[in-house]
Amino acid sequence: MKLIVKIAVLSYLICAHFAQADRLSEPYGICAHISRSGERPYIDKTLSAAKDAGISWIRTDLDWDGMELQKGKWEFSHIDSMLKKTKAANVKILPILVYTVPWANPAYKHLDEWGNYVKTVVSRYKDDFDFWEVYNEPNIKIFWKEDSPKGADYAKLLERSWREIKSADPSSKVLYSGTAGVPLDFIEDSLKAGAGKYFDIMNIHPYNWGGGGRPEAIAGEVEKLKKLMDRYGIGDKPIWITEVGWPTSAGASVEEPAIAALKRIGIDSSKIVVSVVSDTKAGYDGVKNLDYVGLDKISKSVRTVSLAQIKSLDVKKFPVLIPSLNESFPEKYMGDLADYVGRGGTIIFPTNGLPLFYALSLEGGARKTVGDLYLKKMGVAWETWWTKKGVPEKEQYQKPAPGFESDFNFEMTRPASRFLTTAALKNGDEFIPLIEAGTKDYKGAVAGIYKFKGAGNIIVFTNANPVITEYNQAQNLAAAYIVALSSGVDKMFWYNLRAGEWKASDPEANFGIVHKDMSPKPAYKAMQVLSSVLPEGASRPKISKFGSVYVAEWTRPDSVKVSAIWAPFKTKMNLLFDGNVKSVVDFMGKSYPTSIPEYASASPFYIEGVSNARPKD
Repeated sequence: MKLIVKIAVLSYLICAHFAQADRLSEPYGICAHISRSGERPYIDKTLSAAKDAGISWIRTDLDWDGMELQKGKWEFSHIDSMLKKTKAANVKILPILVYTVPWANPAYKHLDEWGNYVKTVVSRYKDDFDFWEVYNEPNIKIFWKEDSPKGADYAKLLERSWREIKSADPSSKVLYSGTAGVPLDFIEDSLKAGAGKYFDIMNIHPYNWGGGGRPEAIAGEVEKLKKLMDRYGIGDKPIWITEVGWPTSAGASVEEPAIAALKRIGIDSSKIVVSVVSDTKAGYDGVKNLDYVGLDKISKSVRTVSLAQIKSLDVKKFPVLIPSLNESFPEKYMGDLADYVGRGGTIIFPTNGLPLFYALSLEGGARKTVGDLYLKKMGVAWETWWTKKGVPEKEQYQKPAPGFESDFNFEMTRPASRFLTTAALKNGDEFIPLIEAGTKDYKGAVAGIYKFKGAGNIIVFTNANPVITEYNQAQNLAAAYIVALSSGVDKMFWYNLRAGEWKASDPEANFGIVHKDMSPKPAYKAMQVLSSVLPEGASRPKISKFGSVYVAEWTRPDSVKVSAIWAPFKTKMNLLFDGNVKSVVDFMGKSYPTSIPEYASASPFYIEGVSNARPKD
């Protein structure tokens, strides 16, 4: 009888374990430097804002040089004060062991001194912190304090940290340093050096905002990391994201210049369908978020085409094509772009840099530099300071070129260094400057129209920095958390809470989800809404993709099923669901009639009561 009872109890415990194993546990975190002097005056408002947004964790720095002021002379009062307030607010802290002191720089070359710092801090605060993140972004010079950071060198620092932490508190958990991006070569170099034995939780910072990147890219980054971890026998270790975010910095929208350029060549943008290349089945999605560069507004509608469809694209029905928002494109299909222009089509390259500069391999995502090889074949040429003497390294002004002064305003946000030329044009071809740039001694164009006799056109931007509005940031926050959690990430920390706002065009100053004065941005509201519809204890989201439409589904602790729906750009849906719609709210909490919307866009909306999304046809 006792045996039967034991088996029954064991079976119950096993079932209970697996029932809870894929439930979310305190998934929402935020970065806030509340341990540093600049943020200490705001700590009460920071903690209140975090709690009100459903945020359980705050990641902050335990700076070595802020505690060991002189060798052997320690100062802990600011950390003690911080802890008193965070405990009262019931907010957990993820501490980062970071950086150097003048007598031990760089830290990995002074392991005894670093080890003493770790031992001293962990011994003092072992009852206050359960997790320790060992360093921050060691793969970049500014933080590692040395040129050419190596994973093997970080492994030395990690091992020493592990030994000191576990000696002081065997029950504590050690996090790998959050790397800037997901540098698989750096991580693998550390794993080859034995790092896999010296952390409990893997940790990354998969930023991709700089090229107009979308949150969906996080899934691919996590998947590649998991495969690497599997190869080294540590695939069972949890993954956290301790920094990710999108800044609301001023960019250079190409919407109005693009409309003016199309008008100049005889195309009414309000009446056309713009084609964009999105071919995720083939491993390519170079047009991830059109609204970042304003191109969602230049047409009547947008349609996606696969790479293979470019070759047969009807230029009369689809006169404008956008192949990429960055410098990369699959080499196999570059010739098809030239053919599209030859048949009379118009290509827009809204690039921060040079289009087609990198040839992308669809097998593994590797790319190689091809420079202007394909651009020249298409009639586009350029010059820069490293190719021609006298070209400025940075221009001093940008403005509409002659003939476009009344069509748009253009404010320089980031100096450009690549200028378009006529060097590859043939007889009868024409180049029309669109955006002029230069110095007192040099005048060039950072955007222009190439008109080809008897063929089509190419509109090129070389300085199309993404415009990330506050609304965009909020959209991305909602989607990013859902994507990360669905990919197996256990916790994610948004960077950051309070924006510094010292300069409108500086991304670093504008990551926050609240303003400098603590007034909320839309992203703050988006966090509140998300943490309520996808709360602690909900099942891990599962994502399906139908064309360009993403559908995430989960079950709340109250057993209510929820679906989240979005797309990189406005897309008509044709989906069926099981169940009855109880409510529909968008990512900002606005309620809609209890029917499934006809269109999906980059603004996620949440539907209660339905599941099992699938195409109608």
